[in-house]
This record gives sequence, structure tokens and C-alpha cells, in this order.
Amino acid sequence: MPADEPQPAPAGAQESADALLARIPSDMPGTRDPAAKTFKPWANYACAYRARYGTWPVWNQKVAAHLSQLVDRVGAERPPGVAAHYVKLNSQFYTARMHPASLLLQDCETIATQLATGQQVTHARARQLDSTQSNLNNAEEAKRIMAARRQQQESSSC
Repeated sequence: MPADEPQPAPAGAQESADALLARIPSDMPGTRDPAAKTFKPWANYACAYRARYGTWPVWNQKVAAHLSQLVDRVGAERPPGVAAHYVKLNSQFYTARMHPASLLLQDCETIATQLATGQQVTHARARQLDSTQSNLNNAEEAKRIMAARRQQQESSSC
């Protein structure tokens, strides 16, 4: 793990606010209150962002609101992992925009599910699944047409 990323607390340990802050780079913008609803998601997002892009993401009222809504939408435990995972996703949609917090919020349930399942659905995979479904639909339609023709032939041969 890069030195900039917050290190996880020992399992089952209740980490003090001072210990938590000691793991966070001192130049990280944004809230530094470990009791704040957005602190852990922000710290994970910001550190992952800095590791990827070499700079801190912008912190402002809108970003704070997005992270607050993230917590509301995916629960209290998931947001730190979801936020860090999001920045590691290589979807062209996210990378072209440099992983803004607005897209994290927009797709937070999907990102949480991808993190939980270990599966990423890329545009290429979605196209492949769509093509497979189209082929299945075409096969079912062909079966229906053939069955109708067979029925018509059987009824006309009497």
C-alpha cells in the first residue's frame, strides 16, 4: 500500500482519533475531524486519488455533500472502501473525467456491489452480455417461427 494511503486499523480495535489522524497525511485538504460523517470516506477517496493522480482532489462544499450522501446511500460501513475502490476503477467513463466525487455518488450502489462481489462490469463486458442476449433472443424467435411453420404444415397436410 502506498505511504499516502491510510493504513487499516487492527481488526476489532477501536482506534483513537489521534491515532487515526496520525495515519492521514498532514497536507490532506478537507475535514480532519475523525467524528465527521464524511471523514473516513473522504480520507480514503483523497488518498487513493492522490496515489493515482499525484495531487489531492478538490475539497469544497459540493464534494462534502456528495460524500455525505454517499454515506446515506450505502450505509455507514461501506463508504471508505467504496470511495477508494472507485478511484482504482479503470472505466473509460471515470478515467476520462479523473474520478470526480459526483460520479462516485452517481454510481455508488453499483460500485459498492462491484467491490462486494469482486466483479467489474466494463463497457466491453456489457456489450458482450448484450450481444449474447441478442443471440439468445434470435434463437428463441427462430424456434418460435419453426414451431409455427411445423404446426401450419401439420394442419395443412390433412
